Amino acid sequence: MVTNDPSLCLVEIAIEARSPDDRARLADAIAFLSRTEKTRRILVGPESGQTIIGGRSVLQLEHIIDRLRSEFGVAFHAGQPQVAYRETLGRAATVQHVQRRSSTETPAHAAVTIRFEPVDTQSEFIFVSAPVSGSIAPDIAGAVERGVRSAAEGGLIAGFPMIGVKATLLSAEAGDGKASMNAFETAGRAALRLAKAETAPQLLEPIMHVTVTSPHADREAVLADIKSRRGNVGAGNRQVGQTVITAEVPLANLLDYEHALDIALEGRARAEMHFLRYAPIPREPVPPDDHFPAAAALRA
Repeated sequence: MVTNDPSLCLVEIAIEARSPDDRARLADAIAFLSRTEKTRRILVGPESGQTIIGGRSVLQLEHIIDRLRSEFGVAFHAGQPQVAYRETLGRAATVQHVQRRSSTETPAHAAVTIRFEPVDTQSEFIFVSAPVSGSIAPDIAGAVERGVRSAAEGGLIAGFPMIGVKATLLSAEAGDGKASMNAFETAGRAALRLAKAETAPQLLEPIMHVTVTSPHADREAVLADIKSRRGNVGAGNRQVGQTVITAEVPLANLLDYEHALDIALEGRARAEMHFLRYAPIPREPVPPDDHFPAAAALRA
């Protein structure tokens, strides 16, 4: 059982409609879910034809899948649930970018300077306007922020949203004294993408706090399994007839945990877990017998 903030998006699943009619029904269903299900993240890829639905747990995703089929009558192919990683920066960099577009009707020469830096990885993406001299008009700063945030939503590595990053707008100038808001928005988006080469972006994985309650006789089996899942075991607590084990485990290695635990111990143990924090995916070599190595995010 997963317990935590209902707005968390920790896992996701990709679905693809089987026919043009199903695509239309899926679009209507997604529009409805987007309005009524505020706790889920829904992305639609117009080029790939896939819809990615994010939620708090695999059980929640299964509930959405069931609703799409039974309530909305959509026929589709569904992938396997995957971890919803996050991205952040490894180091700071200041980026200057000039967005140019020739047009006699709508001048679009926009120059921006933005500093990107890593902050606490548990914080959201932060944008501030702090010019080194003079001031930046609110509408221009807002346009740059929209561009930066749209780029941050797609990440720099594998298409996952960025967190733990602060973007500081240091300057924003228009060529010939004027430029469209679209130009500043595009400039902000391009500036973050240009920062990739200098900021060493990295993937973050969700770490869960896991509590397993089992008979004393099963304690060693539970411990061995948790450690095989890259779990960091905490203190155990003996109760009458039972042992309570706590651990910190990457979510990537827990997607099947409750089911596997139930089968291995024939229903004698129960597990609860909740989100703890995001942490960088380790890069150290993995032992050849490791069944649960650090996962690599492949979503583009």
